[in-house]
Amino acid sequence: MKIQFEYDLLSGACLQLCVQSANDSDARFAYHAQHTILPNDLCIRDLGFFSVAALAEIDARGAYYITRLRSDMKVYIKENGQWKEWDWESLGNQLEEGESVEMEHVYIGHERLYVPRLVFRRLTAEEWQKRMAYVRKKEKEKGRRWHAKPSNKRNTTSY
Repeated sequence: MKIQFEYDLLSGACLQLCVQSANDSDARFAYHAQHTILPNDLCIRDLGFFSVAALAEIDARGAYYITRLRSDMKVYIKENGQWKEWDWESLGNQLEEGESVEMEHVYIGHERLYVPRLVFRRLTAEEWQKRMAYVRKKEKEKGRRWHAKPSNKRNTTSY
């Protein structure tokens, strides 16, 4: 079972309260809850579980959002007047642990949804270890074995 609860922090009003199957997608719920979004609202989406179309709808309604990008999400930046896919790994190699950089005027996903600001942060060694312990635990619960991929991308995160 999954409980979806959305409320207005300023007024304390309940906007949505929904009980659904644990297999239902958070992105699908966000799509069905879009009618509650008003201009200047701030929507905080479950970390990485969103659809690009839902983010575009939030933006179209004049509202704002915060979410974490999935590591497989493509990001495009403009270099020398042309849009090219951003190399997460090369930026991660340039940053010290815990350091962050803010990128403006980027696109995300194949649909190239415009994002005015992206914050990219390299995890500290302690944060990385906690994250990997969580991943290993989840994989063990599912009966799978987790294999680390040799990549510096693994110790970075973006918002």
